[in-house]
Amino acid sequence: MKKLQKLLAMMLTVVMCVGTLADTGFTVFAADDAGEDAVSEAPAEEPTDGEEEAVPGEDAVSEDAVSENGTGEDAFPEEGETSGDGDEEAPEETDTEDPTLYKIWVGGVQVTSTNMNDIGGALGTDYKVSYNPYINTLTFQNVSGFTGEYNNSAIYAEQSITIKGDIYAYNPAQYGILVKGSTSNLTIDGDVTIVGCSKVAIYSYGNITVTKNASVIAGGNTDGIYTSGSLTTEGTISAASTKYAINAIDGVTINGGVVTAQKTGTEYGTAIDAGWGDLVVNDGKVTATISADQKGGHPVWTYHDIKIEISFISVLRLRQQYLRALFQPFMTKTVMRLLK
Repeated sequence: MKKLQKLLAMMLTVVMCVGTLADTGFTVFAADDAGEDAVSEAPAEEPTDGEEEAVPGEDAVSEDAVSENGTGEDAFPEEGETSGDGDEEAPEETDTEDPTLYKIWVGGVQVTSTNMNDIGGALGTDYKVSYNPYINTLTFQNVSGFTGEYNNSAIYAEQSITIKGDIYAYNPAQYGILVKGSTSNLTIDGDVTIVGCSKVAIYSYGNITVTKNASVIAGGNTDGIYTSGSLTTEGTISAASTKYAINAIDGVTINGGVVTAQKTGTEYGTAIDAGWGDLVVNDGKVTATISADQKGGHPVWTYHDIKIEISFISVLRLRQQYLRALFQPFMTKTVMRLLK
């Protein structure tokens, strides 16, 4: 009995030693013979500088990864979840570019690459107005009575433009059409009627050209048509104002068509003022009138030359009219028929 107790005590001592060696990094191997040493030394892996050995049995989650409730359950979100407090989604990337802005305003709305095919829609109307940036042309399809303005102008531009189509506007703004910029020219190739402007119906810092098929009616308080450059026309113009019906600082050239300029009121003014340029009439019909009771002024005025070149047909007609008026009392009916 005593021998059995000693044997159990020895076995317990061996078990305790083996457990201690295992905790210190030694590996225990089974021995073939009970008398051989059954322990083989194995080097332990040391932690790197600044690190602490992990304590066996403790959760290795870092303090930064623990959620506010201390449980650590939300420390690493599942795929598809957001790491923030809210549920906002990241904005989607789009390939849209900012629209091109043109230096043209119609009824107070700036023309852009977005609205250039439907400027009337941008105005909130059913007007058919479009812009072609490749040829700098505004096209109006039977537009009448549009309102709205930019820089006191119903149509305003800081670049050269051509206006086509049909426009009718009564009392739209101080300026009906205003083209600003010394190199910005205005070409009218349509039926344009702008009347009732408190200042100028058609105003251009550059030259104004009225094409052969165009018809322009312009009425303003100070000027019907004004240009700091020259006015050249082959079409039909009817302009009226209380001061200057047509006022072109660099001259007026009429290559045909019909031009009617009427200066109304009693203030000093001129029906056709060619400024410092020439007044040239190559063909066509020109009528310039002023009020009989106005205080000074002229139907036609220029600081330079007036050049009238009349074709042979026109001269022949004038000669017939002159002969008819001069010799009618003495001519027989047969001669009068020949002159008709």
